[in-house]
Amino acid sequence: MVTDKDNYLEIKSNQHMKVCMFSSIGDREEQQDAADMILNADDGIIVVCDGMGGHRGGKLASSIAVRVVLDAYKDGDFSEESDIGDIFRDVIADADYEISRLRDEDGEPLKSGTTIVSTVIKGKNIYWASVGDSRIYLIRNNEMIQVTKDHTYELALKENLEAGLITASFVEEQKQSSGALISFIGNGIPYIDSNREPFHLCSGDKIIMMSDGLYKYLSDETILSIISGVDNIEETVKILDNRAKMAAWEQGVKRDNMTVAIVEIN
Repeated sequence: MVTDKDNYLEIKSNQHMKVCMFSSIGDREEQQDAADMILNADDGIIVVCDGMGGHRGGKLASSIAVRVVLDAYKDGDFSEESDIGDIFRDVIADADYEISRLRDEDGEPLKSGTTIVSTVIKGKNIYWASVGDSRIYLIRNNEMIQVTKDHTYELALKENLEAGLITASFVEEQKQSSGALISFIGNGIPYIDSNREPFHLCSGDKIIMMSDGLYKYLSDETILSIISGVDNIEETVKILDNRAKMAAWEQGVKRDNMTVAIVEIN
């Protein structure tokens, strides 16, 4: 749900899936994550966004992105499965345009933006889209695979290295800044990923969608261990929240906003 509440938990289900969405403000002064979902009898859409930008810009950007995507879904734009990958790209471009035009009270550009991960599930077929460094994982047979790429400077370095445009020593020199975002909604989205062909889900699969406020504190192995060890996904998100809180305290850092959605396939 797009909400002014800083911390919330929501559960919805239909004949194909059960979804638990959880968000925590962490130690931040403002909740800049936004998330929401629509579940119909045979299909559904889930969106998780992580906003960035001061003066409430990040909060506004993430809320706009969620609204634009869900409005398109309500209007039936995602009804034809053969077009979903392209529709995702068009709708995210619409959100990018709206966010890039945001202005402050003095008329200056707000310079805000947001990541996005979104999934559309129709029956047992899943389609997804991603911009930025929020993530989607698939858990099947006790194995967890990251579906999305992190659109960070590290990705650009890797691509340029593979193309022979830079050297390995240059990549090493840039390591400290490799986590910087190079694509987000609001900056023209130079990188956007989506699948045009459906991926078929199986009973027992879990889809995990998260902002970086979870995985920056907990490793993939820890996340998989927690999710696999707890049958109830409502309890799972609470444990993930507590473990992330403990990890941030142990690291001596202020905890970021965190949003996670777990989709359990029937």
